[in-house]
Amino acid sequence: MRTWGIVLMAVACLLTSFQILLIRRERIRALGDLAAALRLLQGELSLRGESLPRLFETIAGRCSGVGRELFEAVSRESGRLGEERFERIWRECVDGVACILRQQERERLGRVGEVLGHVELDLQLQVLEETTTALRLEMEQEEARLPEERRLYLGLGAAAAATLGIVLL
Repeated sequence: MRTWGIVLMAVACLLTSFQILLIRRERIRALGDLAAALRLLQGELSLRGESLPRLFETIAGRCSGVGRELFEAVSRESGRLGEERFERIWRECVDGVACILRQQERERLGRVGEVLGHVELDLQLQVLEETTTALRLEMEQEEARLPEERRLYLGLGAAAAATLGIVLL
């Protein structure tokens, strides 16, 4: 019975390592999805004169993952525009769907809501470009670190499992 307990704890150490790596991959995917969705928004803003709620609905149908979730949420919550400022609605939606991102990245995304529909189109496009570039850069850096982190986390999980096995036997 004791041996099974040790085996289960060792497996839990290894599974924790795998879970951490899955979260890292999910974060990379979320950064890419958001960058692609913002790139679509940038293109649509420069070409169309649609209202923001309609534009968000259109973009939600054309993107995937966290980008889709963000624009669906903003489109859904746009009905509150008369009661609340757009920046607040945008930030709430960013915080709700992009919780896997770091605080700094959520703040950068939040700044997009401060300019959309409030300033000249050129400034809106500039902020979207800067945000998209920052998200893509962060995604590329995370992808570059992933192989090293994979070795690190799997090694730590195996070391923890082996240590538990030795100590508890």
